[in-house]
Amino acid sequence: MSSAIQITARRDGIDPALPSVFFGHGDADRVISAETTARASAWLLGHSVLTERVYAGLPHSISVEELGAVSSFLVEGLGSAG
Repeated sequence: MSSAIQITARRDGIDPALPSVFFGHGDADRVISAETTARASAWLLGHSVLTERVYAGLPHSISVEELGAVSSFLVEGLGSAG
């Protein structure tokens, strides 16, 4: 089981038209470079309300822990759309 580091960017005064985005990825991905992931993260910070999770030891894959985080993210987002 991996352990996740959560980075959530919720900024005061953010444009409400910006989408909420979940960006999960492993730190052992050998398909998408760390540089590419960092660029995507930086871009998302300026163009969305970002929830980012980095999963220690996770390769180019998805884990049960990440699926749970995605599920929670969607439930929270849909609940607030009400």
